[in-house]
Amino acid sequence: MSTTWSTTTAAGDDEIVPGGTTTALLLGDALTGHGSLAPTDTGRPVPLLLGGRSGRGSLAPAVRRPPAGPRPARPRPAREQLLEDALAAHVAALGHHRLKHRRLRAVIDRLGLAGRPPVTLAEAGRVAGISGERVRQIESRLRKQQLEVTGSAELPQLDAALDAVARAVPLPASGVARLLLEAGLTASAFSAESLRRAADLLGRDVPFVFSGTGRATVLLPRVAASAVAHAPAIEARARRQAERCGATTLDALERELVHGDGLDVSRRQLRVVLETSGMVECLQQGWFTFRYARPSGPFVRASLRMLAVSPALSVESLRDGLCRHNSFRRLPAPPPPAVLTAIYRCHPTFRLDGAEVSAVQVVDPDVVGPLNRRMVEILRAAPGGVLPRSQLLDACHQAGLNLTSVNLYTTYSECLERVGPGLFAARGSVVAPHARAVVKRRPARRGEPDHGLTPDGRPWLAWRVTPGVWANGVVHVPAELRPALEGRHFPCVDAAGARVATVGIDRHGNSWGWSGFLRRAGAQLGDSVRAVFDPEASTAVLEVVAATPTAR
Repeated sequence: MSTTWSTTTAAGDDEIVPGGTTTALLLGDALTGHGSLAPTDTGRPVPLLLGGRSGRGSLAPAVRRPPAGPRPARPRPAREQLLEDALAAHVAALGHHRLKHRRLRAVIDRLGLAGRPPVTLAEAGRVAGISGERVRQIESRLRKQQLEVTGSAELPQLDAALDAVARAVPLPASGVARLLLEAGLTASAFSAESLRRAADLLGRDVPFVFSGTGRATVLLPRVAASAVAHAPAIEARARRQAERCGATTLDALERELVHGDGLDVSRRQLRVVLETSGMVECLQQGWFTFRYARPSGPFVRASLRMLAVSPALSVESLRDGLCRHNSFRRLPAPPPPAVLTAIYRCHPTFRLDGAEVSAVQVVDPDVVGPLNRRMVEILRAAPGGVLPRSQLLDACHQAGLNLTSVNLYTTYSECLERVGPGLFAARGSVVAPHARAVVKRRPARRGEPDHGLTPDGRPWLAWRVTPGVWANGVVHVPAELRPALEGRHFPCVDAAGARVATVGIDRHGNSWGWSGFLRRAGAQLGDSVRAVFDPEASTAVLEVVAATPTAR
């Protein structure tokens, strides 16, 4: 092999100038400082080793003219390629590079691999200049070819994108594009739907599921897939629980969904669904409520009735009223005071000013109902604004109110407040300490109730018909008679032997079932009733007398 080269000397240095189609390189020995010529067959300009007077060499670029036009961009390595470019190259490889650019672009848009939502067949056909049916045929062929190579298809860009989203969920669907841009995986906005379709096409497991619709769509972990299918039912049940008591817990929600509705969901799945809902407000101590709860729920209605009695109430007073309200309606107990304070703070119907709660808008007085309103008026008109229960029942009877309802309201109405043993006031009323001290219960009348044994040893009981007894039909049995009567039921007859009632007596001395007899016998308030029991026969004889009988 022959080489052509020449040397010239300029400024005391040796310079090797390439000549012809091949060049010779002067290779320097780093140890001796001497150089040697070595031929090469590259046929292209290469760097030359220039030797100086010291005998050492240095590399110098060969003279080369740059090509005309813009300099082409250096291609990215496979691992540094952007996701959209990698997907386009993969689709082109599936088509064996026989798809023209317009058709390739149309199929990519149809598959939703460009980062935008998938287009229809007609729209893809217009881009490619072909019919929508032809686009469908191309898409079908590509999918068939993809099924054949799924096991060997490698796309590290897609795997990196799926991994980045899996670490970020729960995440709004609109935040996927920003996440991928910040990670340097894409150059443009890439939607969550496009990422899911790319994973489906290449046979990847999608590590997230979609929950919600439109702008409210949220990506949840795959572990919540079964809960997402029931997300509407979960949110509806949680909303109903929050409307009943103001807030609810995951334990109560899980118990009602699993045992009541039969849904197979866990607490972790429920937490994921609720925390990603835009309507749920997570409170302290594991409680949560809804920001936009309906104003017609029991919690809101009961709170407004109390605020109609007093426009500003403390959280403790409101909770006391809610306890009375919920116990009658068999609802769960209201949340603790700290949680209840947070509920009133975030609820749009109420305003929290320091330690007091008020309504944002003026409450209609009619919301309390006619019976509550009349009882509140009677209590406010009383000296000191407080009355014992017996006097309250008497005053309500004189006002023509239904005593059965009045007796029920004294126990369960949220508009009334129990300020002491047997003492009641309107909710939010300021009761002076001396007013509680001077209020005395009505002294028991002589012979009320009275009891004893008949000459033949049968126990008897006599009591006066009061508003309380008339309302609830409950009479107290003295302790002396309980050993022979407690825990039993006695069918009762009148003096003529006709069956009139059945009364029962528990171990605490409470006897019930007297209301039917009082109405059948035509008893009035102030009348007395005498009952003679026969423990051996488990029967009793009842009669109404004008005055309380005494033992003979």
